[in-house]
Amino acid sequence: MKQEIKVRVSPLESSGLDLLEIFEVLQPITFARLPGGRADDAGGIVFEATLPKSSRADGAERLEFACPATQSDPASTGLTEMPVMFSDLPAVPFPFRGRKLNVRLPSGTAGLSPMPGELALATTAGGPIWVAGARNGVGWHRSSLPLPSLAIDGMLQQVLNADRFLELLPWLEFLRQAGGDGNFAPPPLRACFMVDDPNLHWPRYGFVDYRELAVRAARENYHVSFATVPLDGWYTHPGAAHLFQNNPRQLSLLVHGNDHTHYELARERTAEQCLDLLRQAGDRVERLERAVGCEISRVMAAPHGACSEAMLQAMPACGFESAVISHGSLRAHNQGKPWTRRLGYLPSEIIQGCPVLPRWGVTGNTHNTILLAAYLGQPIILRGHHADLRDDAELLGRLANLINGLGPVTWGNMTELSRMNYQMRLEADTLRIRPGGLKLNVPLPAGARQMVIEAPSAATWNKWVWTGASAGQRQLNSGEVVDLPRGCEKIFLAAVVAPAASSVNGHHGLPLWPLLRRLLTEGRDRLQPMAG
Repeated sequence: MKQEIKVRVSPLESSGLDLLEIFEVLQPITFARLPGGRADDAGGIVFEATLPKSSRADGAERLEFACPATQSDPASTGLTEMPVMFSDLPAVPFPFRGRKLNVRLPSGTAGLSPMPGELALATTAGGPIWVAGARNGVGWHRSSLPLPSLAIDGMLQQVLNADRFLELLPWLEFLRQAGGDGNFAPPPLRACFMVDDPNLHWPRYGFVDYRELAVRAARENYHVSFATVPLDGWYTHPGAAHLFQNNPRQLSLLVHGNDHTHYELARERTAEQCLDLLRQAGDRVERLERAVGCEISRVMAAPHGACSEAMLQAMPACGFESAVISHGSLRAHNQGKPWTRRLGYLPSEIIQGCPVLPRWGVTGNTHNTILLAAYLGQPIILRGHHADLRDDAELLGRLANLINGLGPVTWGNMTELSRMNYQMRLEADTLRIRPGGLKLNVPLPAGARQMVIEAPSAATWNKWVWTGASAGQRQLNSGEVVDLPRGCEKIFLAAVVAPAASSVNGHHGLPLWPLLRRLLTEGRDRLQPMAG
């Protein structure tokens, strides 16, 4: 059942209302739009919600949120970078509590005058911009920041990113407290560094020395996964393979396209051509696994981030559990698709039945990126190239120190991160699981006696196979309540996906031009340390 949140707006055409349609799709929410603000709103937007019993704090039965109705520029002009200090109060959400961040806010942002009983949650030089209070069974949040508007062809991620998110944060926290997320716990905190392109033709690749990196990762507690091109699997150096075999907690591999030709996963192709390319990539990866002697994550890192909706749709049938692509790249290569407008909020996207994990650059505003990803329950996946380590060998260590400081975090390969992509909620003794991946490793909380899997609205994952340590294997349907065996601490869930038929075309030999292109690129990368 959807949680109904009443919205009173004065005037009704105020900014930010285009966000309501987006969040009605993203969350189990219905916004009841009502004309006319209260007398003290002064032309603002007011949201009112009756709190579910499980969400009520301090005896509050109702929650409100108020903000100005003045438009902020959808094109992000008229914004100014300024420091914001979050208070160290329990009402400030993880992981922002007690932190000082630089963010972009509308120019001329004014502070609020806190009323008796209100506490400041976020403050700029101009005064508090986010306050909260509670009285007589009603809790409330007030923000001095108007909700941002989106351009007609804009996307949520443009106003929810490392530089610009504070206009939305107080409202998002209100929605969570109002039960808009269904009171599901977010996925566990998880992280991985990615490096695109390296192969195992030698124990080092450009500025990446696998042996040295494994030592650093073990000492500083992080994991690095290398997106390797299946075409490069024609040769594996025994010493390089040995390093990956002996350091699985620090080093791993995932799939980086097939031939790594220009936009190979984003070109217009028929459904069969998409399957043919992915089947060839899968065959090559299987051979590379045998040569390396360790598993390679069936997670696709699209070269240049370029991947079409049609290619994503074909991936599950070819054995790929998920893809890892930035929100901006998804939008850039799928122009006009309605789902691109909603990218950026969920722990992962589900596009044509394929889970897609987000990723961000290893350089840039990584501090805010890490914190925002943790707040949204997204995996913290920071990607770079070997040259990013040219002048800063300590880069990954510093980033890992920030991530590890957030609390217990799982560093793992891309298979592990993909299989932690779920949300769950315990209702009495029934565990409700909201899957975000095709295969999941789910720890069972104490007190869970039954289980039900909720089918994602964006996927046709209706049948599942589940395996428990003491329960063997059985099938179940989404929405079906099943008893959990006593003593079972973890289960493995796998969506039933029909595999693609074997290719009728077959694959013979190595393609000359893609191979030559890869050799030239690899030669350039390997010569860079000597040239420097």
